[in-house]
Amino acid sequence: MAADAMLSFRLWLCDTNGATELHRDEGGQPDPRARTVTRAELRPGTYYVRVERLAGHGGYVLAATDRAEGVLVSPMRRDLSPVRVGETSTAAHIGITNLGQAPISLGQVQMTGANSSEFEIVEDRLSNQTLARGATRSVAVALSPRSPRMKVAALSLRAPDGVQKVDLAG
Repeated sequence: MAADAMLSFRLWLCDTNGATELHRDEGGQPDPRARTVTRAELRPGTYYVRVERLAGHGGYVLAATDRAEGVLVSPMRRDLSPVRVGETSTAAHIGITNLGQAPISLGQVQMTGANSSEFEIVEDRLSNQTLARGATRSVAVALSPRSPRMKVAALSLRAPDGVQKVDLAG
């Protein structure tokens, strides 16, 4: 799970009936915005994740995987509107968290898509970086529209488990 910087939370993994706590994560990781619940011995079935907001505000993204490897990109979509023609939007941050047990090497962040020239990377802490186990890094993007119609693009980053894309609009 990855969350906005202003949100403090607790995460539980519960069994099928939701009554038995299988694992709890209240922090202690390198990045306080990320929580990971890993249980290697789980059999196929239905499980529940419970999230408790402790303080602050903001959103979060849950990602389930059948392996404790790879990356978590948060958010997967970002709307930068409203922004007027000729002005620049507020920067929107996109984070990537290493879910694996070993450091990973990231590639270059790129802007692609129909209106990619109207989006810009304003702060890049991801390109060509090595991400430690459990660590999160971010990139900030902004939109400067040249006409009043809807703009779309994608932010792309090569990671060990493939190209990660975040859809951008505004």
